[in-house]
Amino acid sequence: MTMKKGILGKLKKKTRIRTAAILVMAEILVALGSFTGCGNTTAEVPELLEPVSAVNAYRPVAKRRVGVITQYEGVVVPMEYPVYVKKTTTLAKVEVGVGDYVNAGDVIATAVTNGKEEQITQLQNEIASLQRERTKTKNISDATITKLGYEKKIEEFLQNTDGINTKTLEILVEQENQRYNLAVIDNSISEKRSSIAELQEENADINFVAPHSGRVTFVKDMTQTNTLEPFENIAVISDYNDLYIETDDTNMGHYNLEDYESKWAFINGKEVEITEHKYTNEEISYANSMKKYPPMAYDAPGAMLTMGVDVVLFFMEEDNSPELVVGNDSISYENGEYFVFVKGDGEVNEKRIIDVGTSDGNYTIVKSGLEEGELVFYRNDALIPKNYETAIASIGDYRETQSTEIVEFAYPYYEFYTAEVGGTYRKLHDTGKATTGDALFSVESSVGRAELDKIKEDIADLDQQRTKSNREYEYNKKDLETEIHGADCFGPDDIGTDTDAAREYMYYAERKECELDILTYQETYENNEYVAQRAIKNAEYTKMEKGTKDLGGTSDYIEYSTSPGRISFIQYGEDRAVEKDSFVMTEELMGDQNGRTKLLAIMGSGTKDPQNAKIGSTVTLKKKDKSWTGTCFGQNGDKGVFYLFTDDGKPCITHSTPFNKNVLRQFYIEMDTELTEVDLMQTELEFYSVDVRDVVLIPASAMKTEITQLSSKEKYYVWKVEDGEIVKEYVDVFNPGAPTSVKYILNGLEPGDTVLK
Repeated sequence: MTMKKGILGKLKKKTRIRTAAILVMAEILVALGSFTGCGNTTAEVPELLEPVSAVNAYRPVAKRRVGVITQYEGVVVPMEYPVYVKKTTTLAKVEVGVGDYVNAGDVIATAVTNGKEEQITQLQNEIASLQRERTKTKNISDATITKLGYEKKIEEFLQNTDGINTKTLEILVEQENQRYNLAVIDNSISEKRSSIAELQEENADINFVAPHSGRVTFVKDMTQTNTLEPFENIAVISDYNDLYIETDDTNMGHYNLEDYESKWAFINGKEVEITEHKYTNEEISYANSMKKYPPMAYDAPGAMLTMGVDVVLFFMEEDNSPELVVGNDSISYENGEYFVFVKGDGEVNEKRIIDVGTSDGNYTIVKSGLEEGELVFYRNDALIPKNYETAIASIGDYRETQSTEIVEFAYPYYEFYTAEVGGTYRKLHDTGKATTGDALFSVESSVGRAELDKIKEDIADLDQQRTKSNREYEYNKKDLETEIHGADCFGPDDIGTDTDAAREYMYYAERKECELDILTYQETYENNEYVAQRAIKNAEYTKMEKGTKDLGGTSDYIEYSTSPGRISFIQYGEDRAVEKDSFVMTEELMGDQNGRTKLLAIMGSGTKDPQNAKIGSTVTLKKKDKSWTGTCFGQNGDKGVFYLFTDDGKPCITHSTPFNKNVLRQFYIEMDTELTEVDLMQTELEFYSVDVRDVVLIPASAMKTEITQLSSKEKYYVWKVEDGEIVKEYVDVFNPGAPTSVKYILNGLEPGDTVLK
């Protein structure tokens, strides 16, 4: 099975830098409104309106990546392999819990057989009965043929040709009857075996196995039901050794592969090209027909990916090579021409006509008219700091944190309890902790006394018939044994030519032995059949009797807890009617902790923009002066995220239903040590909601903000030291509003650049 899939939880919504050309040009023209000229090659620097602005503000012409850049936030995730149902299915058992390692082919869950096992058992009983009948039929026929053989010998002794022919024909008829009767029985057995094979083939679907080896990172919530809808995931298995980048900012249905010529990301401090994680044409067509699309996914060939780390993905519709640019705040426009002021000697500057290209709202590509390194005047309405400290843009890790105080012990395993009989429900246990052997519930069976009495009557009839048949057998057996023991041995010399005597006495004992064998074969068959049918009736009675007895005010049918765990939901109330085999409750089990406590963290409703910890990421549980570390190993499902893959040669789309329908963000973690209930009291779990590695960072105090005149949008800039000059440099910033001590610069600075703070 090849899989390409979705992921459970994600980061914030996408950050796009996409500026319409008309808007960009309008902002440029507004900014240039007070600048005029007559095409002279030199001009004085225009007088600034703001007295606090730097009079001599220049920025060197440099190469920069400029254009319409789209940014998506991605995260490194493991390849996931769903274990799912194709039709509405009720589970009898889930064999794994979140965090378990499984091998390909391991049984993940087993479905309820829906009576097929009972049908198979009934057919097997019928086959056993037919086999007993076959043995009886053959043995009686063989004994009959043996007896006819003795009678034929008598006719041969009497040299009676007609008699010989008659007996020969009777033997042939009996042999043919035996062949036919055995064939009929064999055919019936074969048909029943075929029916069993069909049922077993259907039952083969009840075992859901792992399509791939890996860690279980999701299991369907089974606390309130053990039934799944078509194409719903029972579990999801993640291969930690097969990583790629995924973003929920866009999905396959809203992403045109041909839109972008350039696609890249910064991974481990290096710029790397990324490629789309491909789907087959059949998968894409199927997703389009279903209108269900998985998140977009990307590979970074040659890069070493780290699970759980965030990656910003960059896209451009054109080539992303750096181009020679000038700031929009340097460009003037008049008489259909764009121009800038290039710094000259003293206060006199050269007016330079330029040919412009694409703009991103802050910088514009210069096709001609300027050389790299030339200093160009720019309009600066921001106050250049006089007292400042400097900082160096450096490569580091950018992180945003979230925390929650809602942390509890995890119960990743399930034990289902169903009503084995139909009747009236009696609650014996409330929700909450349960220990091994606790009485959970009982059912007073709705089976009436008349139904039980009918089975008893059937058993009594079997006993009576068996007794009668056995007496007849013993009586007839005794008579035959007496005749056999008392028979005189008559040979040819004794009989002579007496035809009647020969037919009466010749081989008398041998023929009576055959009759006794036939009688015994019939008796053996009837007794074996009686034993089998009585056992079937007894089992039926025992099963039907369950729940009909009163044990001191409680039904004799009681379900007990099989392991220590927790009951979080009970399907029925006291005195409610319960159908046979209906789901009653699930007991959640901790399983073997192996000295490493498993916890469930839930993001509170008051959390702003709540996130999940990411699979494989580190978390910290804090309590006053103590702290413990752990790792996220499972996440909540998301019904709106789809998994697209090929299974058995056919495209398929599945989804994972949240395991707590009232909480969107929650995740499983495994602590490095074993914790107690006391340890968990008054704790706070902290984790990285954003974790980007090896990117350009500056102190948060170095980032400045201004509002554009036309669109009222915020722009971000830094004061950069360039060849001893303080220059206003516009930058793209990742999540600029995040309350962090450092800022991640997406575009505009290089490691080693000096900025003011």
